[in-house]
Amino acid sequence: MNVGGIQKAIDAKKIDAKKPITAEVLQAAGLVGKIKNGVRVLAKGTISTKIDIEVNGASKAAVAAIEAAGGKVTVLANAKTAADAE
Repeated sequence: MNVGGIQKAIDAKKIDAKKPITAEVLQAAGLVGKIKNGVRVLAKGTISTKIDIEVNGASKAAVAAIEAAGGKVTVLANAKTAADAE
C-alpha cells in the first residue's frame, strides 16, 4: 500500500481521515485484498492529509511523509511473529 493510494482514497471520500485508518478500513475502501500478513505502507506518491494509521509495517520514507503531513504511524506487532516468539 502506498501513501499516494491512501491520499486518493481520502480525496474520493472512501476513507475518513478523521478516524484511525486500519487494515480493515483500507480493505473496506478496496485498497487491499486479503489481510493475510498485514499491511505495509510504502512512500510512493504523496500525502497531504493528516492521518492516524495503524499498520504492520511502514518504510522510513512513508513514516516521514505521513509525519510531515501532521499524521502518525503506529506499527502493530505481527500476530504470527508474536506467537513465534513464545
